[in-house]
Order: sequence, then structure tokens, then C-alpha cells
Amino acid sequence: MGSFNAGIVWAEQTGVYTANVDGSGIRRLVPRFALDDPFDGYGGPAWSPSGDRLVFVTRYSDSVDLHILKPAAETERMLKPKGRERFPRTGRRQTWLTDPSWSPDGQYLAVSDGWNLINSTIRILSLREGRLLRPLTIPLRRHADFLPAWSPNGGTIAFVRLPVTRDEQVGAPAILLIGPDGRGLRRLTSGTSPSWSPDGRHLVFAWGTGIYRIRADGGGRTRIAARLGGRGSFLEPRWSPDGRKILYTTSRHAGSGALWTMDVDGSNRIRVVLRSSDIGSAGWRAG
Repeated sequence: MGSFNAGIVWAEQTGVYTANVDGSGIRRLVPRFALDDPFDGYGGPAWSPSGDRLVFVTRYSDSVDLHILKPAAETERMLKPKGRERFPRTGRRQTWLTDPSWSPDGQYLAVSDGWNLINSTIRILSLREGRLLRPLTIPLRRHADFLPAWSPNGGTIAFVRLPVTRDEQVGAPAILLIGPDGRGLRRLTSGTSPSWSPDGRHLVFAWGTGIYRIRADGGGRTRIAARLGGRGSFLEPRWSPDGRKILYTTSRHAGSGALWTMDVDGSNRIRVVLRSSDIGSAGWRAG
């Protein structure tokens, strides 16, 4: 696979891509399968804290799988963890692991585990043991838990809880915090797609037509960016490893997507990547 640029990484339907922070040197890092359905594709790319491994999600023919890629070693493997459980009453196995987030030591992944919107929960996957640990949240029928984000000190996991009605209509998302031992559950704020600052003191998140910053104690909620002109929405803001920038995606109804960077106060917004297809999720490479 040779050398590659990996300042930023993102997923599209056709693969996982990397580029320099300024958007130059775009390269498709992971093309894996032919697409048979518009819902097939890739998601959730995230570099390990050491920057030598990339985890991502594939969805193909109703199968959703986690993969870990080591670009330098030109190796890739699918994660098939032990510790699957069956849902109460249905007896169906949980088979969809999505939204991976690395622990600071690179030994664990926080994931969303569930086979449909209603039953998803947050769990820890031990990479060393190849086993799913017990759920941190309970898979209740009236909400879905997803998009976990592990804090830099390892002591807290932020995630999104989405209320779901009987006919699977969704309500307003909220960001909650919980310890990796399943204790200390509390609500932080309304919003989605949380990302921690490198010092763990703040988070950024998306809400409505803006990107917001908030202290980890729940205070100081501030909108730092409103939607840029035209139709579209903010998706998945991500704090840079050096704490100076925020990467975020925008999507338009026409099916195009873009990656932007800005300073942490919302100034100096620069579009670094423009694509003809939607960008599902994005992130930074550590270091």
C-alpha cells in the first residue's frame, strides 16, 4: 500500500478516503466491494490514538461489519467479537456494530450495538480479548443509543440518545455521559455527534443548523458556527488532535458533500474537500 496521506479521513458510499489537512492528495484508501444497493457503503472511519490503525464500518447486503486496517503493514481484518447476546423476546442476535470510538490506550472500542433503530445500545469491545463486554446502556424499546465518543482521559463516554415512538418516529436527540464501567449516567445537553477537546474540558456537537461548544460539566453552551448559505446541514464536528481546529461535514439535498475546517471559535472557515456524493463521517489522524 506504500505511503499515504492521512491528515483527514472520511467515508463515502464508494470507499474510505484520506487527504492532507488542506484537502490535497486525496486517495481512496479502502475500496472493498462492488455496490449493489444505494444503502451499501462505508462509515465510521477512526484512526487509533497511535495513528497506525484505522477502524471503519462496511454495510453490504444487510450485513454490517467492523474492520481494522493497518496501512503500513498492508493488512486488514474483520472484527468478529465473541459475547453476542440475543434480544429479549425476539431471540435475534445483535449483529450490527457501528460508530466505533477508540479508548485512549487503543485497547478498546466503544460501539453502538443493535440490529435496528429501537434496540441499539452502547457497548465496549475489547480488542485484546476479541470480546464484547456487557452493555453500558440498556436496549430499551423507546430509545436508541449511538455515536459514542471516548474522552481523552478514558473516564467518560459521551453518546447520543434518540427517543423512538412505537411507530419508530424519532424525537430530539440528547447527548449523555457515562463511565466505561456503566456508572454515572447523566444528560449533558440537546444535540448530536459529540467530540471531545484534547484536554477533555469541552465538547463540540451539532444541533439544528449550528455547531456548538459546551464544557464537560454542562456549562457554557455556545454556538460557534451557523449554517453556511444554501440548503444543507452540519454533520459530525470533530476536534483536531492539537486542539486548534474543528473538522466538519456539510451535505446538500442534491447529494453533494463537503469537508470544512475552522478555528475552535468558529472563525476562519475553509472548505478543504468537495465531493459529488454524500460524506457520511470524517475524522483526523492522531499526531
